[in-house]
Amino acid sequence: MDVVAIGISIMLMTVFAFESGSPFRDKPNDENEGLTYKANVPDKILIPDLVTTNLIGDLNFKHALPTEETIDKVRYFMDLSKVTQSFTKGITIASTYAILEGIKDAGTTPGDLLLTTNFNDARFIALTPNRTTSYALGELNLKVEPWIVEINPKIIGTVNDAFMSHVLDMNISGQEQNIKYLFVGPDYTGSIPKGYKVSKSKSYRNWIFLRLLEENNSSTEAIQLLKEGCKMYPLSKANIPSFQKFIDANGLYINTVHANNEDFFTELNAMVQYESETSFDAELVRLFASIGIKKDKAFTPNKRMQTIFKEGAAIGNAYVRANVINARDKEAFLYPEKRQWFTGILKDLNNTENTKCLIDDLPMYHFLTAGNTNKFANAVYAISATDVASNHFDGGKTYTLTLPANIPTENNWSVIVYDNHTRSLLETNQLTAGIDSQKENIKSNKDGSYTLWFGPKAPKGKLENWIQTIPNNGFYTILRINNPTDRWFNKSWIPGDLTLSNNK
Repeated sequence: MDVVAIGISIMLMTVFAFESGSPFRDKPNDENEGLTYKANVPDKILIPDLVTTNLIGDLNFKHALPTEETIDKVRYFMDLSKVTQSFTKGITIASTYAILEGIKDAGTTPGDLLLTTNFNDARFIALTPNRTTSYALGELNLKVEPWIVEINPKIIGTVNDAFMSHVLDMNISGQEQNIKYLFVGPDYTGSIPKGYKVSKSKSYRNWIFLRLLEENNSSTEAIQLLKEGCKMYPLSKANIPSFQKFIDANGLYINTVHANNEDFFTELNAMVQYESETSFDAELVRLFASIGIKKDKAFTPNKRMQTIFKEGAAIGNAYVRANVINARDKEAFLYPEKRQWFTGILKDLNNTENTKCLIDDLPMYHFLTAGNTNKFANAVYAISATDVASNHFDGGKTYTLTLPANIPTENNWSVIVYDNHTRSLLETNQLTAGIDSQKENIKSNKDGSYTLWFGPKAPKGKLENWIQTIPNNGFYTILRINNPTDRWFNKSWIPGDLTLSNNK
């Protein structure tokens, strides 16, 4: 069933409230009482002259046909509905575009790698980055020819396509040694040489992110190991020694987050124009085409559609943000009725048969974060956007968070704060945007627990355990645990909630 049919069905079933006692002008009258072949027409298939809806007001009909005013009204509603759906369903595409364009603006070309030194300040805008990990990010562009990736056993990585869909995990187990990975595009028909682990992507533009298998290195050591341990080059240069180019992201102003206004659809259109139409699901092709985004066609919305794109982006953005702070799927909450913490990493993320995940949960996940892997290696994440009283965090207030003793990790843990607007690191003079058990001289309580403080100023004597926030700016926080133990999974260890404090 196409988008228009679905929208009309929804309107008929859930929006219309038929006015009681409305007259049916087309019902047989006294003049045709004598007709031999008169139908016994049930009221349920007749159209009243006036239908009142809760959402768009009165709909007027004459002889069961909508008036010009009603035609304009319902067409606006349906166009707005399709634009809003395009926003939520296009988040993964626009996000990939923003990432690839962001690292290109930093000076990379396909095949280069951008090195992030622990995302150590807010100038690099990225979706919920992990401050304690050094990454190498790059583009694999398969439009012209396949590309080869080599990594040593100390490095793990993932490749995602233009739809943020998983293409391949590399060395996630740490057991893959001396493997050369070959990535081919959706329409590649050339020969496949022997000696490679081959993966076919359904898009031309793909992004790759690499990091160390173990995370207990200093940032300087991590960057050096990444430089020594990864290489990317086109298939045509397989027998030619190559030099891997790296760009240092440190100190650069970089944005890798998609637009939240009508510019979102310009980003979406750019990807549609670049990729093969066959790369997109047929439903998306029809949906995007219905709002003027179509392969090999200029995207030039008129004033009416410009207004609709602005409204649709606003509604879609609000809907996804609503799901982020208050997930409709209550299974997302890690400790229902006990704590505010929820997870953004969903089961069956790559299962296209899981329609619920695709419709609501997938946009929520990719609105918060980037990257999709079949195995979220060695780490678990808990997200909190509200305090113990279910109120949103206020950067001008002070909160405490208690983590019970014996935090269930074989490695390290961190608590990071993120800006509600950018979903990137909260920009403060403290720079760290959080606390890492390996990097800071944090103090534990006598019972082995930790109490962390959040607020614009450090309470007296709490500097080591303080995370700075900004007045008049909201935030959310993520608890990240590397190499979690069974006590995390069986929930015998439960973190506290952020609690408003009077301590200044």
